[in-house]
Amino acid sequence: MCKKLNPLLSLVILCVVFVGILPGKVKADSLGEAKSAIVSLIKEKNFTAADAAIEQMKSDFADEPEDLSWRLYEIAHQYSMAGDRERFDSVCEQIISDFPESPAVVDARTCLARSQIYEFIEQGKFGAAESAIEQMKSDFAGHPNPLSWRLYEIAHKYLEVGNTSRFRSLCEQIGFDFSDFIPADKVRLYLSRFEIEELIEQGDFASADAAIGQMESDFADEPERLSGQLYEIAHHYSHGR
Repeated sequence: MCKKLNPLLSLVILCVVFVGILPGKVKADSLGEAKSAIVSLIKEKNFTAADAAIEQMKSDFADEPEDLSWRLYEIAHQYSMAGDRERFDSVCEQIISDFPESPAVVDARTCLARSQIYEFIEQGKFGAAESAIEQMKSDFAGHPNPLSWRLYEIAHKYLEVGNTSRFRSLCEQIGFDFSDFIPADKVRLYLSRFEIEELIEQGDFASADAAIGQMESDFADEPERLSGQLYEIAHHYSHGR
């Protein structure tokens, strides 16, 4: 029969177990809290304080490189959303240099390539952008998921500057080359619109009407995006009829 443990000894054992488990859990929570605090600073446009907090986070959690690298990647995107591409690029470069073994490196590298392509597009250097896109597709051919997302984002940059032909071309590439990935599903709605617009341009209004009905059925669960594409189709009808 087992002897009953001395209450004081039981308490000591419990404290040892608790202390042994707690640091890892606290550290993980603190890393998340540190990231959230930095995100708040970025949203407030307090970039200098955010930069300092990032350095502190890197120091405090240097023993958790993979988790830390992904948190930095998330922070980089906050800079991007805030319109600070320079800081976005800087954090991506830090991930690449400081965490070479992390899976986040591939995502960071594709984002840096995308930033360069964005600049070309914004400057109207579409030939240079196309060359850079082809280089990116070659460089990251072994990483189709992040690559497909970067191409999807680049397609929207084309749309943002009014270059609908290149937007359409890139959507078609995504739908064909990355059919098993989420961005391909997202461009399906655009591709449906393009097909309908072609029918309208050809004067085949009956087929266009039927295709619209099919599109409304296929994308009924995406009412906001669907309404936007139907609006574009309506403009085509106004010119075609």
